[in-house]
Amino acid sequence: STISGRFKLLDSFDMLLERPIIQDELERKHIALVHAYGSDLKRVQEIFLTEREQPPISWNLPPVAGALTWCRNLKERIGEPMAKLRELNAAVMEREESKEVIKLYTTLMSSLEDYEHQKVEEWGGDVDRTTQAKLKLSLLTRGKMGPSLVATGDAAVDAKLLQVNFDPALVRLLREVKYFLS
Repeated sequence: STISGRFKLLDSFDMLLERPIIQDELERKHIALVHAYGSDLKRVQEIFLTEREQPPISWNLPPVAGALTWCRNLKERIGEPMAKLRELNAAVMEREESKEVIKLYTTLMSSLEDYEHQKVEEWGGDVDRTTQAKLKLSLLTRGKMGPSLVATGDAAVDAKLLQVNFDPALVRLLREVKYFLS
C-alpha cells in the first residue's frame, strides 16, 4: 500500500518485467507510481509545513536532536522512492507529470535541508551561550538547608550540605551532543 512496498513488489518480479508483453502494461503502472509518489510528496510537504515549528519528537530525544531525526525521517521517506523512480523507463521520466514530481521533490528536499541547517545553526549559537556562562559556575555549592540541626554529641550544629550545581541547560546540551555523535 506504500510507495516503497510497490517498488519492492516490482523488484521481486524483475526477471519477468523484461518480456515485451509485460512492458506495455508496466509503463502504465510506472505512470501510476509517479502519480502516487507525487501524492506522497504533497503529504510530506503538508506534514513538514504544519509541524516544523513543533515537530513530533520521541520522548527520549532532546529537542534539537529530535527535530533533526524527524526531518531526516521525512527525507528518507521521499529519498528512497525517488532513487527507484530514477531507475524507471526513461520514457516515463520524460513525461510532464514526472518532471513536475521531480521539481516538487527537489523543492521539498531543499526545504528539509534548509530546516536541518537552521536547527544546527540555532543549536550552535545556544551552545556558545550555554557553555561560556554555565561552565564558569562552581560544580559544588554549600546548600542552604535552613536551621536544621544535626546532633553531634552534646551540641547541635547547623547543617550546610554540599549540593551539585549542574545546570539543566548543560544536561540538555550534553544529551544533544550524545545523539549527534551516534
